[in-house]
Amino acid sequence: QEMQSKRITELSSERDAQLAEVMRVKAEHAEAVEEKLQEKHRSQKLELDLHLADTERVRAKERCEASDKELEGVRSKLDAANSEKSEVQSTLAAVEAEFKVYKEQNQREGSIQEQFEQFCKLQVESQAVQAAKSATEGDLMNERAVSQRLREENQTLLKKLQMAELSRRKLHNEIQELKGNVRTFLRLRPKTARGEEAGGECPITVDPEDGIALCSVGESSNQFKFDHAFGEDTRQEDVFEEVRDFVQSALDGYSVSLLAYGQTGAGKTHTMIGGPDDHRGL
Repeated sequence: QEMQSKRITELSSERDAQLAEVMRVKAEHAEAVEEKLQEKHRSQKLELDLHLADTERVRAKERCEASDKELEGVRSKLDAANSEKSEVQSTLAAVEAEFKVYKEQNQREGSIQEQFEQFCKLQVESQAVQAAKSATEGDLMNERAVSQRLREENQTLLKKLQMAELSRRKLHNEIQELKGNVRTFLRLRPKTARGEEAGGECPITVDPEDGIALCSVGESSNQFKFDHAFGEDTRQEDVFEEVRDFVQSALDGYSVSLLAYGQTGAGKTHTMIGGPDDHRGL
């Protein structure tokens, strides 16, 4: 009875230790899940901010293009007004020259009445030309004011566009840093014709959502964790969708490297270079 009591005490201690270990693992798992959810929330918020920045950048670009078109129209009107002003000035100079010639001729011959009538006629024409010249100069000043305003608006829109682009780059880079500057993906190659003939099942199963790959050989199995795991039925487009943000980072001026690693025949060339038809590589 004493030995049984001692054995029961030992078993109870072992059970308490196992329960404590299970509780500790559960607590660590809960903390990991909470941290992952918080990180996912931050990533989604940054992606939303990035989308808003992209929208603002596109709107600013459209307003800038519209302002450029309007400015081009004002410039055309300004050129036409300058041309009209030059014609009016030429007409005025011709009338003044004609009046001067007429005045010199009438100083030598002709009646006073005829000279007076011709003078009045020329004076009326001169006043009309002066009025047209004043109107043209007024229109020219208005067009210049509009042109200056459009230039200022254009500069403002360009600055907004540049600020939106800088904000988009910053948010995009922060998202990439949250996801991890160094990421490891796993991709299973589909069975070849020879493999289909040989039969058998693939010893590796993947969970794309959690990036977990389980390798089972006989009675033993090993589990590996990746940033993402692609199954045998994954398309080239699906792989590119996971790395397209790296392409945008490269366009934004950051150094980016994508490499494929594996044994001969694992499908590295197919993933990076692609194949015929629509199977383009990264």
